[in-house]
Amino acid sequence: LLDPTNKQITVTGSATTLVAEKMLANQEFKMTPELATLLLAPILLDTLHLQSKDKTTDRDRQVVDSLLPIALKIVPQNYYEKLITAKNDTSDFTPAMLLSKDFKEYLDGGLLYGISSPPTTISWWIENESVILPVLEKFANDRQLAFLIVLMANQDALGPKRKIILYSPSSKLLDALKSYIKEDRALNEVLIPGPASQDKRIAYYTTISFIARKQLQPLFHISKRSDLITIFKKEKLKQGT
Repeated sequence: LLDPTNKQITVTGSATTLVAEKMLANQEFKMTPELATLLLAPILLDTLHLQSKDKTTDRDRQVVDSLLPIALKIVPQNYYEKLITAKNDTSDFTPAMLLSKDFKEYLDGGLLYGISSPPTTISWWIENESVILPVLEKFANDRQLAFLIVLMANQDALGPKRKIILYSPSSKLLDALKSYIKEDRALNEVLIPGPASQDKRIAYYTTISFIARKQLQPLFHISKRSDLITIFKKEKLKQGT
């Protein structure tokens, strides 16, 4: 995986598009209706049925055009609608499962943090703190995260587009992170402080416009913040003793 020849960095709406391209280009590989149907699922979901102007590329469209005739024999009617229904069905999910459903980790300056994007039906906020705080604590501790960011869609059409929860096992580390957000121009323009919690390990923010994880995460440059890294190292030493 570390071999540069095995890496492909390019812009597509779905990473599955790149996988499907290689399969379709391999003359020795036979694409089956079952596999074509399976490959179509993440591409359609990632590109919002090829309707997302921000995500969909010509390569996504070309791959879908190639897969559809192969999958046509078995692909269900209203396939995209059925995918959305299945994706959003979280009736049997625990809070921890909701956090891990769409979760990614990032390592920056030796500091590990994660961003979770729960289903749009989930909208935890300060009034739910007594319930969600133990869940966030266990989730972060199990993964040894310095901090956890939870991105949620706001259910109120007239309110902010995003509700965001920041959690850290260390109140000192969270204070440093909040200072970073306040002092950094790019982050400060996006993240608006929300209600204040009495628990110093959790903070709430909102956004005026919708922002995706892949747009928010690059705004964080943890390794350039010596205060954050110093506090993180001190807290890590405490845990080791």
